[in-house]
Amino acid sequence: MILRALVVLLFLSGGPVAVAEPFPALYDVVGVARDDVLNIRAEPDARAEILGTFAPDRRGVEVGAVSDDGGWGQVNAGGRSGWASLTYLERRDGQEDGDFPPVRRCLGTEPFWSLGQGAGRWRYETPGGIDVTMDETWRGRSSGRLDRFGVVMGRAGMRARMVVARQSCSDGMSDKAFWLTADILIERSDGEREMISGCCTISSR
Repeated sequence: MILRALVVLLFLSGGPVAVAEPFPALYDVVGVARDDVLNIRAEPDARAEILGTFAPDRRGVEVGAVSDDGGWGQVNAGGRSGWASLTYLERRDGQEDGDFPPVRRCLGTEPFWSLGQGAGRWRYETPGGIDVTMDETWRGRSSGRLDRFGVVMGRAGMRARMVVARQSCSDGMSDKAFWLTADILIERSDGEREMISGCCTISSR
């Protein structure tokens, strides 16, 4: 009751009400000269080893965390995780606490699988030859958590329910960092069920 009264008081008085900015989030490279690049370093330090670079017009960089001093964002460079200066990365608008993360692809190992998303459809693939495109029929957020989300998808003969969580994740194969997990229950028309787990990314690359 006291907390609710405080929020109402701040609203009526015109005081600031902070909106959390969760991670991972998409950023665009800004302020880098056309003939230059933005370095990705092994540590949040301008003297650290360079692992890779972003082009000056790079868009949709996935940033998963911020350094303690707030000056660096954790990103992926090839098969490794590194750090890029936030001086040259601008966070895109409309990414607030409780918003469904713009998942582009989820993947898992042992067994290997991938699930890619585009235009409201999800493509589920495995090395064993499964290649199924399912229509998304529902998505939403947990009523009790701001960091848990659900998706329902399906097609004739198959249905899948996925829970996405804002949580650190490893693909078990590389030194890349992931900041979203996925648990997926797959149901087939013959009654067979399978549950798989893996990591997700919001980057299109």
